[in-house]
Amino acid sequence: ANYNTSKTVLGVVVYITDGGEHGQIMAPWPIDESGNKSSASTSVEWGQSGDISTLPNYLGTAEIAARDYDSCGNTDKIVAAGDASAYPAAWATRYYAPTTETAGKWCLPAAGIMSNINSNQTIIQNGFAAMGGVLFPSCCPYSSTEYDKNNVWISLLNSTGNGPGLISSFKYISSDVRPVMEF
Repeated sequence: ANYNTSKTVLGVVVYITDGGEHGQIMAPWPIDESGNKSSASTSVEWGQSGDISTLPNYLGTAEIAARDYDSCGNTDKIVAAGDASAYPAAWATRYYAPTTETAGKWCLPAAGIMSNINSNQTIIQNGFAAMGGVLFPSCCPYSSTEYDKNNVWISLLNSTGNGPGLISSFKYISSDVRPVMEF
C-alpha cells in the first residue's frame, strides 16, 4: 500500500509480530535455482528425502504447521545439512540478492508465513501487483517447514482465504520458491 517508486523494491510485508517491530517481507517474484528473479512461475526442487535432524517435524494438521514462523532459522538448518545439489530451494534463497546489503539474508518462508499469506492474500496480491511483481500462485510454493523425512509443507491458497492454506508434499517435487527476509 505504501509503495515508493523512488526506492528499491525489496518485497511486500507478509507478516508482522504483535508489537509491530519485527516481521518478514516476501520478494515480489519467484526465483530460479540460481537465485535470479523470474517473471513467471519457476520450478525448483526442495531437496532430497531424509530427515534433517536439527529441523523440527510438524506432523499432523496444517494448523500445527502454521505455528512455525522461523523462516531463517529453518533455512539455516537446511543449508547446514547439505549443499545446493542436496537442497536447491533453500540455497536458491541464499543466492537471491536484489541489493548488496541484503545478500545472504533471504530465506525459505516457514509454514506460518505461508498461512499468513493465505489469510491476507488480497492485500498481499495487491502489493505484488502495485510494484510490478508476479502474483502469488494459487498452488504450491515451498515452505521451510518439514512435515517428516519425505515431505514438507507447501502453500495452497484457497478461494476463500480461510484456514492455513497448507498441504504436505514430497520434497523431490519441483515448485515455486519465494524468498522472505526478516526485519
